[in-house]
Amino acid sequence: MIILDTNALIYATKQRVDLTRFIKEEIVVPSSVLEELDSLSIKYSYARIAKVLASKFRVVHVDAKGDEGVIEAVRRYGGTVLTNDRNLINLLKRERISSYSISRSKVRTL
Repeated sequence: MIILDTNALIYATKQRVDLTRFIKEEIVVPSSVLEELDSLSIKYSYARIAKVLASKFRVVHVDAKGDEGVIEAVRRYGGTVLTNDRNLINLLKRERISSYSISRSKVRTL
């Protein structure tokens, strides 16, 4: 299972990356990510488009907000996080949680 964070969804939207081309596992989005996209979408059109992309994947409920919500999703449901967010990557490393980063042409293990 691959858990997407806000950063990965926005990056995929801006760069027009088809996540399903690179990821063959189940893709899920924590509810905290949808909440973050909701608040960003008031100001940024790319966040509205990222919400449409997120709606294509299964949403998993978490109680925490932001990065903590992503970490809660991993603890509760298992999986690996896809993000380019340096702060989240550092948190994940401290928690010994696997993560990937994304570029236009590939997904990399961190």
